[in-house]
Amino acid sequence: MDAVRIIAEIAMPRRKVKPNFTPYHVIKALMIISKGHVGRPKLREELRLGDASTRTLLKRLREAKLIKSFRPTGTELTEKGREVLKEVLSSLVVLGEVPHGNICSNCVTSAVVLRNATNLLRRMGVVRVRDLVVKEGADGALVLRVGPGGRILMPVQNGEVPFTDSLILNIKGKASLRKDDVILVAMCSPHDESCTEHVVNAAIAALERG
Repeated sequence: MDAVRIIAEIAMPRRKVKPNFTPYHVIKALMIISKGHVGRPKLREELRLGDASTRTLLKRLREAKLIKSFRPTGTELTEKGREVLKEVLSSLVVLGEVPHGNICSNCVTSAVVLRNATNLLRRMGVVRVRDLVVKEGADGALVLRVGPGGRILMPVQNGEVPFTDSLILNIKGKASLRKDDVILVAMCSPHDESCTEHVVNAAIAALERG
């Protein structure tokens, strides 16, 4: 099952109309629903979407057979929904906002870990992956990978250099890193409340294209 493709397709424009939700909202909705029956008002509040957008998202999740709804208790994941969420989260670890160390002076940073994605990074190229994060709305981006012995490496023009900023300690506090993992970090304006959304959407785009 290509779970990443399913997530991306749910958030795609239809009839040339782009929805107000993104792959980030699709994943977050599945995660919220996986915890137990949830009604539309609660989901709308958690996702910070309008009522119409929440209705559309739920409709598309039902069409994809990822959820089923019961009145009056709310919505739950189907077996397919659980499998899609499990597959996506096995490839993508959402860390959310992390303290940024010294990589920027006045910004917020959000990160994701792409599991076993070194080959994907090599196929796509660092610049292309970094540009995806910026295209999604971040002001800047950092791409790192986990090398032999757990060393954190930053790809540069002529190879790789060790990356030792305290950002890594903050990331390791949220996730166990493995050799060949790739870390995407979005750098955003302090007023941008969607930094995690930017980096998650970029990660989904990279997984889909890579």
